[in-house]
Amino acid sequence: MFFTFPFGLLCLTLFVSQCEAKVDSNQRDQLKHIFESLENNKHNDHLINSWFPIGIKIMNKIGEMSKKDQDYKRKNKYRFDYNVDKLPFKQDNVCRTKECYEAGLLVQSNLNESVNPCDDFYEFSCGGWIAKHQIPNTSSQFSQFDLVGKTLQKQLKEILESDAEVTDPLPVKAAQVAYKACIDEETIEQQGIEPLTSVLNSLGTGGWPITQQSWDPSQLDMTELFVQVTRRWNIHHLVYVSVQEDRVNSTRNIITIDQGSPILPRSMLIDPDSYPDQIEAYSEWILGTALALSADSNRPDTSAVKEDVHDMIKFEMKFANLTTPSEMRRDHSRLQNLISLAHLTEWTNSAASTERSKINWVALVNGLFNGTGMSIDETEIVNVEEFDYLFRLVRLIEETPPKVIANYVIWHVVQALAYESTNHLRQLTYDFQFVYMGSNVSEPRWQDCEFHQ
Repeated sequence: MFFTFPFGLLCLTLFVSQCEAKVDSNQRDQLKHIFESLENNKHNDHLINSWFPIGIKIMNKIGEMSKKDQDYKRKNKYRFDYNVDKLPFKQDNVCRTKECYEAGLLVQSNLNESVNPCDDFYEFSCGGWIAKHQIPNTSSQFSQFDLVGKTLQKQLKEILESDAEVTDPLPVKAAQVAYKACIDEETIEQQGIEPLTSVLNSLGTGGWPITQQSWDPSQLDMTELFVQVTRRWNIHHLVYVSVQEDRVNSTRNIITIDQGSPILPRSMLIDPDSYPDQIEAYSEWILGTALALSADSNRPDTSAVKEDVHDMIKFEMKFANLTTPSEMRRDHSRLQNLISLAHLTEWTNSAASTERSKINWVALVNGLFNGTGMSIDETEIVNVEEFDYLFRLVRLIEETPPKVIANYVIWHVVQALAYESTNHLRQLTYDFQFVYMGSNVSEPRWQDCEFHQ
């Protein structure tokens, strides 16, 4: 219910529709009803008390501005007369902590009180924030979350760059080691692309096919590739397997299988004609990265790489069209579909006419749990959030060459790790982001290293 929202924001929203008509008797009654409701429910949330005076101030300011209108004064004698001294709360209930005081000042400082909200509501409510904050060149937006994030970044940087203490937890020590290796540009440039290509060669596919003159399709074990990519980097590729709280019974966890996530936004991929610049920049990003990772002795022709890139993007567009948009996933009951791994395998295999397009769900799940002491058999009940998606995915895999599938899934890994690689690979990423988001300056390496630890 609305008591959990900042009341200052509630007041602003309430008056958007009232400015033009000023405050008539019906609106006055509505406001009184709101205050009566707040009085009756004041025990629900003490936080609202820190926002309440600000909301009152905004309401009264609107009333004062409206009162200057002579026609308003002549036709309408009503004005919202509540003020801070007449709050329908006991004064000892008002939040007076340092945090509440700072929150109230923050909201007030973001207003532009020199503007009549009935003339320019957005400038009145947000003008103070806009005047005090510029969008950084490295970003396409800047909000309160970004402001808090920057503070957190600085604190994390201090922790990661400090010397490990004997009493530090093991995860903290491991993060410090990884971070310091990530920011060691001199060593990274000396090693070049070898660490990244070594990782790709360990996936069991014979490397990234797009970087090779010839590639044997029999090297693709799709189930094993899915296991490697999910287990090692928690990447949402064509399918995403995780352990989540059971929506029906919160006392237990359940293995959940969900649709994957394209790298580009779904909106761009299902309507590429509306985003020609972004699609072209994406293609150039993949092409440049693939050529950079191609060994000189086995480098494919550029024309062949371009063809592979084209096939990858076409595949990603088809993949995106299989996924359910987020607005259709708000009904959680729709996402609750319990089934055994045996029946799931039978269901998805019914869409496959060849062995290579079949997904061994028991092997996939066991691969993810390898080393945990858990053994999963075909009787295990799992939750499949997008049932029809898996069926359609198997059909898409069936009609797609193995090389395209391997190229695309491994591309998920490459683009995720490129931030920590050579400056050339990092620059290729930022060239794409310039077109995609409008950011024209690359992030300092330490920020990328901090984010990916």
